[in-house]
Amino acid sequence: KKILEKINKKQKNEKHPRAKLTNEEVKNIRIKYLKGYSLDNIWQDYKDKYDKNTFARIVRGQTYKTVEPVPTKEQIKNLKVEKESLLLNKYEK
Repeated sequence: KKILEKINKKQKNEKHPRAKLTNEEVKNIRIKYLKGYSLDNIWQDYKDKYDKNTFARIVRGQTYKTVEPVPTKEQIKNLKVEKESLLLNKYEK
């Protein structure tokens, strides 16, 4: 069991035996997120692979940490502010 744990720790990202996404998919997902696509919209294509919370961790770089681009905390915060602003503008009209 300990040998298996060591092997799994060394295998990261798409090389991990339980990985469901390729590094390229993770990269494309993060790029969409940084372009302003909502997490919900992106997740719709992957909901058969991951629950929403796990998917959010992937998007925000808490998993697949070595796959670029990894959104910074500042970028995530700015995206949230922009989306809130868009919602407010939508309902003010």
